[in-house]
Amino acid sequence: MINFKVISNKILKSPTSKMAAKFTGGNIIVALIGAASAIVYGRWIGPEILGEFNKYGILTGYLTIGIIFVDAAFQRHFPYYLGKSQEKKALEIAAVAHWWFLILFLAGSIIFVVLASYNLFIKDFRAFWGWTVQIFAFGIMTYGLYLGTLYRSNKDFLKLNKNMLVTAGIGLLALPLVYFFNFFGFAFRKILQDLTNLYMLRKHVPFVVKPKFDKAILIDLFKISLPLQIPVYLDTKLLKASIGLIILNTQGEKALGVYAMALMFSGFLMIFSKSLNQIVTTKIALKYGSNDNIKDTFMYIIKPVLKLILIGILLLLGFVITIDPTVAYFLPKYVDSILIAQILSLELILALIRSPFTIFTSSLMFKSLIIQRGSKVLLTFILLFFFHDSLTQIVIVIIFSNFLNVLYGYLVLYKTIKLK
Repeated sequence: MINFKVISNKILKSPTSKMAAKFTGGNIIVALIGAASAIVYGRWIGPEILGEFNKYGILTGYLTIGIIFVDAAFQRHFPYYLGKSQEKKALEIAAVAHWWFLILFLAGSIIFVVLASYNLFIKDFRAFWGWTVQIFAFGIMTYGLYLGTLYRSNKDFLKLNKNMLVTAGIGLLALPLVYFFNFFGFAFRKILQDLTNLYMLRKHVPFVVKPKFDKAILIDLFKISLPLQIPVYLDTKLLKASIGLIILNTQGEKALGVYAMALMFSGFLMIFSKSLNQIVTTKIALKYGSNDNIKDTFMYIIKPVLKLILIGILLLLGFVITIDPTVAYFLPKYVDSILIAQILSLELILALIRSPFTIFTSSLMFKSLIIQRGSKVLLTFILLFFFHDSLTQIVIVIIFSNFLNVLYGYLVLYKTIKLK
């Protein structure tokens, strides 16, 4: 028999695991609130409306290309210099990053304002609100990304928990909007959630830094960030937007809605890995900043990661078993999302397994990062060219590509550590 009490005590023994447990606990509550909200609005709107709403976010994903110039360097440098007790330098970098993300947010907002205004002029009110939502969504992806990077300590992560709880609570309270106004209510609700998220991030930010333009620092950030961020952008924002576009063009808005709900289902599960990855990423950056040793950094983080993978496997099994009867009973309009969500949920384990890959970024392994992420994107697009006849084929391609990417990543990491 497995002694779960002993396992739990071991998992919670280290400071990192304790923090992870607290942080994840809050995120589980957020996931439960999100699940309850989805059950409620999923009974009011079908996949056709959800797909129509989500199609406007495809352009948003492409426009986030601007983050590649600064984000990776900022996320690497800020905790790195804090780890070296060089707070002044870390804050100088944060000031320049602040300036860049503000410019990026304003530029993207102008595009969405133009699109929204045009559709208002031609009296396409659904498109007007669809594009208006993207202004705030883009704000989360850009300015919100900057603010989130400033949260570094264990205390900061608990503040992030509070932010997510409040945002989820607002989404729950705003559900009547969906009931009374359908598509428009769903848009109003999303705007309220994004505004709350930005407000809370700003209110509790641990470092208040004024935006500042500094050409020398900005160019330095460009030089570091571009080779690090380009493959990440290709592997995340570009790939996600392109998959949405492929589904929309080959399967239609309803299939996009089915996929969106499946992503939401699996996304509740992925909150666990995202929360832990944020902690692991910070711990790796701080550890590497203190010793500049890849092997020591890997050995420092691998034990907590293995423990977290064990928890992830248990969560995955519970999710796969319960989602079928749950969705069939509460959300009959979305029964087509069940199998898709079960396949996508495998990403939880893959995400936890690849969390040590942050070492590539912290140690500035440009070539390894580009090859690892770039090859995955290329493989995904090649496979999608041949296998896109159904939604099931598309999500199997996604998971299969991620699996091969994890294997290759550990091969690179093993060779790097062996050489060191």
